[in-house]
Amino acid sequence: MMKGWVAVFGIFAVSATCFTPLGAQNTTGIGSFLRSFVNRENIVGVLNSIQGDLSPQLKAIFQQIDTDAIATQLLNQTDRIFAELDRSNFTLSNLAALPAALSQIFAPAGNNGNAAQNASVQNFLQNILGAQAPNIDTYRPLMQEALPLLLDQVPGMQLVQGQCKKDIGLLLEGLLTGQAWAMNMFDSYGKPPAGILYGNLKWLGQYDECMRVEATIPKVGLQKIDQHFKGEYCKAYIKFPSGVAAGAGGNAALLMGGDQFIQLGTCFPDSCTSADITMFGQALMGNTTFPGAQCEKSKVPKLSEDPKAIACIAVVSVFAFFLVVGTLIEGFGIDKIVTPAKRSHQIENYVNGFSNGGFVMDTVVPLKEKNGHIPNGNDSHVQDVNTKSNGEAVGNGVSVNDVVVSEKTRVEEPQAPALVRLFTAFSLYTTLPRLLSTHQGSAAITCLNGIRVMSIGWVVLGHTYSFGLGNVDNIVFAFEETKRFSFTAVGNAFFSVDSFFLLSGVLAAYLFLRQLRRENGIRPKTMIMYYVHRIIRLSPLYYMLTFIYATLTIYMGSGPMWNGKLPDGEFCANNWWTNLLYLNNVINNREQCFALSWYIANDFQFYVVAPLFLIPLYLKPLIGVLLLLLGFVGYGLAAAFTLAGMEGGVHLFGNPNFFADYYIIPWCRIGPYLVGLMVGFILYKTDLKIKFNKFLAALCWLVSLGVIFMVVYVRHDETQNGPWEKDAVIAYEVISRPLWALALGWVIIACATGYGGFINTILSYQAWVPLGRLTFAVYFVHVFIITIYQSTRINDITISDFTVAILFTAYITLSYVAALVASLLFEAPILGLEKMILRK
Repeated sequence: MMKGWVAVFGIFAVSATCFTPLGAQNTTGIGSFLRSFVNRENIVGVLNSIQGDLSPQLKAIFQQIDTDAIATQLLNQTDRIFAELDRSNFTLSNLAALPAALSQIFAPAGNNGNAAQNASVQNFLQNILGAQAPNIDTYRPLMQEALPLLLDQVPGMQLVQGQCKKDIGLLLEGLLTGQAWAMNMFDSYGKPPAGILYGNLKWLGQYDECMRVEATIPKVGLQKIDQHFKGEYCKAYIKFPSGVAAGAGGNAALLMGGDQFIQLGTCFPDSCTSADITMFGQALMGNTTFPGAQCEKSKVPKLSEDPKAIACIAVVSVFAFFLVVGTLIEGFGIDKIVTPAKRSHQIENYVNGFSNGGFVMDTVVPLKEKNGHIPNGNDSHVQDVNTKSNGEAVGNGVSVNDVVVSEKTRVEEPQAPALVRLFTAFSLYTTLPRLLSTHQGSAAITCLNGIRVMSIGWVVLGHTYSFGLGNVDNIVFAFEETKRFSFTAVGNAFFSVDSFFLLSGVLAAYLFLRQLRRENGIRPKTMIMYYVHRIIRLSPLYYMLTFIYATLTIYMGSGPMWNGKLPDGEFCANNWWTNLLYLNNVINNREQCFALSWYIANDFQFYVVAPLFLIPLYLKPLIGVLLLLLGFVGYGLAAAFTLAGMEGGVHLFGNPNFFADYYIIPWCRIGPYLVGLMVGFILYKTDLKIKFNKFLAALCWLVSLGVIFMVVYVRHDETQNGPWEKDAVIAYEVISRPLWALALGWVIIACATGYGGFINTILSYQAWVPLGRLTFAVYFVHVFIITIYQSTRINDITISDFTVAILFTAYITLSYVAALVASLLFEAPILGLEKMILRK
């Protein structure tokens, strides 16, 4: 008969154990929680309120329980019961020990009050709950009838309707009868860990344990058929108690900068929805304390019902099909089959360097082919080339796609059918050697490879920290670590982007001006190809990765930290066209898709306006230099006035408007690019031949390295002495980026003209060449790698220098592997097709 009491205690214990961490700020255990609303009047009231709905058999049992409880004065002992539950740290994981625990409270001997009364209570409990208790199946029909009625007495449960409510009743029944699947569900709940006051607010529980539960309840009593349901992981959000935050002392200001929420992992039957759990939780704790819950099945739509995702898969499959077929064609030698007649074609002049110079190494070899030999002419940096038997000119150490022919040359060459050549443009036999080749032309500025690879590494390192800080269990410690002097370089990884702007400007100027000199003037076709090649070079990879990001990323993971939707998913649906036009940094830039693409938009815009400076530099160098100086003045004024008019702090992490109103705006970021145009002009004008006094070269190196060190580390002062004044921060923001570019510009000039020493040896190391070609793809794909890893973890990590070193090594390695795949699919084949078309 005491099974009814077990049900009452069980339900209250389940409620207490599940939600004590959530809403009961003043409790220390289940007993204290139960004491707040469980007493004789409450229990008798619950029993009386449901007796009218009970069957005669169950009503008689409850009446007998009530009579026995009154006779033994059991309900008068609730304070002692709850105190014992607190003392023994009782939870549902040791639910089977409840009878013994209660019996121990009323042991005949000891200091527990009246011995005769205690003995009476102990006999009552042992008779009902002890080894002599009947088989649970005898009472299961009664429990099935009573549990729904008892559940309705739990605050908020009345709002949960339908199958969810029935399955919760089955879950409680399973807990009370010790079913393994029910214990697994309850065991998977998140529990308060250590380090709460150091930011450990994600009590995520055991995701896999919950999701693997498959409950089968055989038909017994009122159940006419077997019942089945699966476990579903739900994450509840509960406001961190303000009283606890106040007691956190020095950590409170950092931890509680805004409303902080505990993320509690729970496990419910899969018939329950996020709305069910939210209504239940809000009824218990209120809307403010319990803003909502998110259940696993409500996260991700079905792939089969997502036409955009299906379209993306189809497009990727087409590229993959061409790659496989092209590789097979070339592998079996089918590409050697040529048309009967030889076809004449012209190799049109174009500059392979009209590409994304900031990311990709653009080798320019100005050639004038004559009898299979390409003489140096007026350019001492041009190498000889030999002519292969099929008439294809290949320089010593220059890959085929690096060759630039400045004169139209009529070549008689056997051709494979156009369809075959289309497929072989995707062949791995063609694209992979080009990407992995370490050869460079003699006119290449070889140090750019090392700068490019180190800069992308700096980007990934910065994002290893910034993307991962939300998923650590020692966030307070992590923020304290950022105050170290050694961390300042990581925190200022923003300068790596300015390095790319500088490199892009250098190559844009150097290549464009050399092309104009080779053609002895400005030709309309040169200007057209200047823009066409740029679009072809950037767009395929950029568009495809953005397409994949916007449509397929949500299907790439699962877990307690997986949100199931992109934070900018709606933005991608509404503003994709701004990415298509490279305007996402200035149009609707607070709602841009694929946020890191702001760099590409800026770079493309800078490239578009670069001829406004470069053409005057070619025709009238003095006027061109004056225009560059005016550009610097305009940049400085635009950046300064933008920051001065900005409300709040002028820092990326201190003001939500900083990113959209300043950080990604082209006229506030063009400074380093203008420096790059000047550096490129100097290299062009001097033909990479500059004579320096050794003392002057050494002095320039000292100044350059000093400036680099200063702009990176000077703001470490803020971490020690508090934030700078706004005017000081504005001056730093406006001046530091051009200064960084000027200092790095000297490194490029010195290395390109023979004054680089061992630094040039390091930066020009041949292994950087293929890695440099992949930096454009790495910039995009590393976001996928970091986001997917961080979001699919089942628990937080404890951050440390060693942990970050391991993560960074993994991120950069996997990013290059993924970048290679992306380049082989979407980038290298399109460049091959462009070359094939331009040869017509």
